[in-house]
Amino acid sequence: MSDPVDPSVNAIVYIGAASPMFQYAPTRNGPLGSSWLQGNGGTSCGGPATFAVQIDDLVFAQITFFWAMSGPFMVSAGIDGRLQGGQSSGGVTLSAPLGPHSVRLETTCADCGTGQTFTLAGLAVWTSIPGWNVTLDDAAAEIAYTGFTSTGSRQSPVLAIRRGSFYGDTISYTSSAGASASFSFTGSAIYIFGPTGPAFGSFSVSLDSAPALGTFNASTTVDTYGTLLFFRSGLEDAKHQITLTNLVEGGLLAIDYIVATSATSLGAGGIGSGHNGGGGRTGVEAATTLWGGPPPSTVAPRPTAVFPGQGGTTGQGHNGAAGLAIGLSLGFVALVFTLWIGWRWRQWKKAGGGRSFLAAMCGPRSRPTASGPSAAPAKFALWPMVSSKPKYAT
Repeated sequence: MSDPVDPSVNAIVYIGAASPMFQYAPTRNGPLGSSWLQGNGGTSCGGPATFAVQIDDLVFAQITFFWAMSGPFMVSAGIDGRLQGGQSSGGVTLSAPLGPHSVRLETTCADCGTGQTFTLAGLAVWTSIPGWNVTLDDAAAEIAYTGFTSTGSRQSPVLAIRRGSFYGDTISYTSSAGASASFSFTGSAIYIFGPTGPAFGSFSVSLDSAPALGTFNASTTVDTYGTLLFFRSGLEDAKHQITLTNLVEGGLLAIDYIVATSATSLGAGGIGSGHNGGGGRTGVEAATTLWGGPPPSTVAPRPTAVFPGQGGTTGQGHNGAAGLAIGLSLGFVALVFTLWIGWRWRQWKKAGGGRSFLAAMCGPRSRPTASGPSAAPAKFALWPMVSSKPKYAT
């Protein structure tokens, strides 16, 4: 996997397969063989039909599709309608000049048998998002809700909500068509996170005074949490207004938290008031940096990114934290092993390096048994740590 050539590329955004940003064809949820099927490890398909997935209006210089397959699937992927076939079994990386593009993946398997599947895990997007990430919880006064309920997850009568865990232990949701959530932000990129599942429906997103950016389907065959519902970068680093509207009566739309990115100091207006002018706190006062710590205006810029860990299934909300813990544990084990190897190497060099380093690392061979009478054990044997004179002794 090569790095993008464009020097302004400084962020990797991961879009999990459960994200409503993906447009699945022929359908998103249904029987395996005639539709995509969302599962714990991604979105799967199988059979002789042509299955496709696409995202439009992504600003990037490079993308990588990740997948796994258990049959002789033919896979094609491309940018702006130009598909390339014969891709590898685990993923493909495609590049283009930094700017807005559409990406598409198609797969089919004429010779696949029962149980052989193609599973899309997600998409990594290399893009340019300079500045700081600032996070706003769904319960903040800066978001203006119409027809929404804001509550702790345990207090919700909705099973899909009650089973999840959420940022700040709060969630805002609706099942009414026409209900909306609106807020303003100052920045060049915006991320909106929330759950998906069988009880969820479709929603639209409008930005500033432009028409709706499209219809996004949050219905998946399993409940997922911490999923990237919507993402847009490449915006002018200025104040923007964004509105999410639920489109399906009886279908859920839920917002967990929002992240905005700005290249400038996020003082007043970092993430600002809702459409009704409510609130009154500044963006820095209302939000916290994604990593914690002081307000963004007092820290050095950091590369911005949203990493894998979204789309956790039941009971795995914000499983990015679990992934981080596992990664830290593995890193600690690797560090201890590296230090041990270094210590053995120094002991081997101190002993003159007479044997192979591998033998020194694995320890000495057992001594052969003498044919004659064994020697008497040494009296007053020294402990290993005092068997040599300390360097400071005189």
